[in-house]
Formats: sequence, structure tokens, C-alpha cells
Amino acid sequence: MGLLEDKDKQFLKEKFSKELDKKVKIVFFSNELNCQYCKEIKMLLDEVKELDDKIEVTEFNFHNSKDEAAKYGIEDSPAIAMLKEDGSDTGIRFYGIPSGYEFSTFIEDIIMISTGKHQLSDKAVEEIKKIEKPVDIKVFVTPTCPYCPKAVFLAHQLAFINKNITGKMYESMEYQELAQKYNVYGVPKSIVNDSVEFEGAVPEKVYVKHVLEAVK
Repeated sequence: MGLLEDKDKQFLKEKFSKELDKKVKIVFFSNELNCQYCKEIKMLLDEVKELDDKIEVTEFNFHNSKDEAAKYGIEDSPAIAMLKEDGSDTGIRFYGIPSGYEFSTFIEDIIMISTGKHQLSDKAVEEIKKIEKPVDIKVFVTPTCPYCPKAVFLAHQLAFINKNITGKMYESMEYQELAQKYNVYGVPKSIVNDSVEFEGAVPEKVYVKHVLEAVK
């Protein structure tokens, strides 16, 4: 039995057929040691891949593929890196399973990468494109948090429009030690360059302000 219901598969298949333009490459780094959801992540990716031939999935074992992990700056597993058709990196990352409410973010990412269309305002794009320093955005979530997708998708959109930015979703239960390190008591919690922290699904304007503050 799969993870997606037949009605959801049909809905996504029709959506992808109408909206996808260019191929999207998904790179999954699995882990045979202490990986609670690797099997489910692989199953989910396989099910999504089967819905449209513009979606391509490649899997690597994190411990046996250090060069590939380093290529995409993958620090731990399970992890997903998302690439454009030409193999260029979007800076979009999922650490942990993109399930529950985060599945919608995963689908939005696929469509954004395929079409090149994001939902950011012109003002936000103007400000973010000025950034010339590396920016690391971590967003801690749980699958049952209805406010988390907004924070994650904002981080992913910023990464998509500026190659200096990496937007990372962390599923807090799968990355409990990291969540404890960053004192994650509520989600979503975003940390920019380990210097600026904020909680909640803040508006785009506020989110961009925090990112710009971190790179001053």
C-alpha cells in the first residue's frame, strides 16, 4: 500500500500535466543507520515520480557517497536536494520527510522549479537579489503544523532566486538533537546564519527583513 491515496495521485497527476514545464531533479540521500523514515521517504518520492515524467529521482547512500553529499552541502541524512533540469542547484533542501502539511511545500517547490515562477513580491526579489554573501536558513517544523509550510516555502523561494541562499526544512522529530541545540520549543522556528532567530509564519516583508539583518 502506498502513502498517497488514489484521489490525491489523480489530482497531482492532472496538476503536473497542466503546470509542469521543465524537468525537476530530486536527489535523495538515504541512511541505513538509525533512519526512522528513509523507507517512507523513498516510497513517497517514488510515488510522486510516477505521476509525471518531468520528475526525476536519484538516490544516494549518505555514508557511501561523500563526494555527492559534499557537492550539495548535505550535512546529514535523510536529506533531499532539489535541482533544475540542467542539474543546477536551487538551494532547496528537506532534512526529514516532507509529509503532512509539508507535502504541500514539496509540491509547490516542484512546480516552482519546473516553471521558474515564484510567489514573491517584486520588492522582496529586489532586496534578496542584492545579497552577495552566503545565507543559511534553517526552518524547523513538524508535519502537523499548519503554519510551517508558509515559513518553509518563503525560505525555499529566497533560495530559488538567489544562489547564495540555502533554504533548509528540518523535521524536528527526526532531527531532535539539532532542534535541542537551537532551542526549538515551537514551530515554525527559523534561524538565519545562526545569528537571527524568529518564530511563526511571519509575513514576507518581515521574513526578508530578518534575512537582510543576518547578512549586515
